Amino acid sequence: GQAEKEFKVEVEAIGKVRHKNLVRLVGYCAEGARRMLVYEYVENGNLEQWLHGNVGPVSPLTWDIRM
Repeated sequence: GQAEKEFKVEVEAIGKVRHKNLVRLVGYCAEGARRMLVYEYVENGNLEQWLHGNVGPVSPLTWDIRM
C-alpha cells in the first residue's frame, strides 16, 4: 500500500527531472515486490566505469579532471 504509493511518487519526480548531465528516466515496471527503472541509453560506458573501472584505452577520470 503505502510503499507502492511512495515508489510511484518518487518515480514520477525522477521522471520529470531534465538536466544536461543526467540521463533521462524512460519508464519503470513494478510487479509484486520487484521494481525496475529504465533509463535512456548512454554511449561510452557508465559513470561507475569512468570513476572506478576500466573504460578501455582511456584511464578513469582523475580528481583533477573531475574538479
